[in-house]
Amino acid sequence: LDAIVTGDTSAIDGLLADNFMDYGPGINDSLDRAATIAWYKNNWRNSWKSVNFDRYTMLSVSLKDGKVPGDWVLDWGIVTVKHKDGTPDLKFQWHGVFRMENGKIAQANAFFDQSDILKQIGYKFVPPDLTATSK
Repeated sequence: LDAIVTGDTSAIDGLLADNFMDYGPGINDSLDRAATIAWYKNNWRNSWKSVNFDRYTMLSVSLKDGKVPGDWVLDWGIVTVKHKDGTPDLKFQWHGVFRMENGKIAQANAFFDQSDILKQIGYKFVPPDLTATSK
């Protein structure tokens, strides 16, 4: 996260395992290693002026068996993003879960409220017309 908030995209490259996968926040959202690095580079180049991460806590755990065995790091905090491209600045709660392999991040899982972010940058939510579907 230090590399992300400082924009050190070359450091991000060195922290990710060759088989790295990034998941979330949507159930079908995923990026491989190359796409993740490109995403951060693009945002720092074109959109972000600054990123701040105010950490609540960080934990680590090793699971020997079960559905998700391995060495895990869990991180919680508040992210503040200031933009240089005209997008309104935003602030949101974030939770990351990382599976480690041989000292590198092999898997990242992000949990945050996308609707909160979209509202902060000006999106309006319109509920569906339930009367049309009930006929």
